[in-house]
Amino acid sequence: MFQTRSRAMAVHTQFGGNPCDGDRSETRACETTQGCPLEEGWQCINRALLCNGDQDCEEDGHDEQVCVVEKYMTCGMSVPPPNIKDLGLGFDVVSGKRRGSVINTVSFGGQCRKIYSGVHKTLYRLPLSTIQYSFL
Repeated sequence: MFQTRSRAMAVHTQFGGNPCDGDRSETRACETTQGCPLEEGWQCINRALLCNGDQDCEEDGHDEQVCVVEKYMTCGMSVPPPNIKDLGLGFDVVSGKRRGSVINTVSFGGQCRKIYSGVHKTLYRLPLSTIQYSFL
C-alpha cells in the first residue's frame, strides 16, 4: 500500500512568488494495521458513517457501495440547501478562478440537522460541514 500527497502550484504568492522547496508530489510505502474506508483523496472516514444511507465519500458514494446488507439512518430526507456546493469551492487568487472542492459539502456526517426555507417553503438537510445557512 502507498501514501501519496501532492501540491498543485509550484510558486505561491504567499511566499512573495518564490518557488516552493521540494518535489510537487511524494509517494511512500506504508504498512497498515487495520483497514479503513477511504473517501476521495485517500482520507479515512469514521466507520459509523458506513452503510448509513448517506454518501459520505464525496461524489462517489463508495461508503455505501461496500454494504452487504442495506442499513439506513431514518432521517427521512437528504436534500441539502440550494447552492451548498459553492460553500466548499476553493478560490485561486492567482488565476482568479474557482477551483476544486476543498470542503466536503455532500456528507451529512450521520447527523439529521434540518433547516426550513420560508422562501422556498421547503425543508432541507444541512451537511456536516455547514454550521449555519441563511436564505435570502
